[in-house]
Amino acid sequence: MRLRALLTPEDRDRGARLGAGALLRLLNRRGAIDEGIADQLRYAVSVMNRGIHGDDVSQEETLEALWIVDRFLSTSRAMP
Repeated sequence: MRLRALLTPEDRDRGARLGAGALLRLLNRRGAIDEGIADQLRYAVSVMNRGIHGDDVSQEETLEALWIVDRFLSTSRAMP
C-alpha cells in the first residue's frame, strides 16, 4: 500500500498494524500527507468500508471514491 511507504522508519512497525483511517490520521499529523488529500481518502475509505460491510452505496459514491483513489495513486507515482 502506497500510504505505508510514506511512513518514517520510526513509524513503520506501528503503521503495519494500523487500518487505512488510522494510517491517514498518522500521516496527516506527521505532515506526510496534506489535510485535503487525507480528507478525500478518508471519504473513499468510508465508502469502501460501507460497501464491504453490506451497506448501500450509490453508484455516484462508488465512482467518486474510485476517482479519488485513482487520482491519489497517479499522483503518488510521481512522488520521489
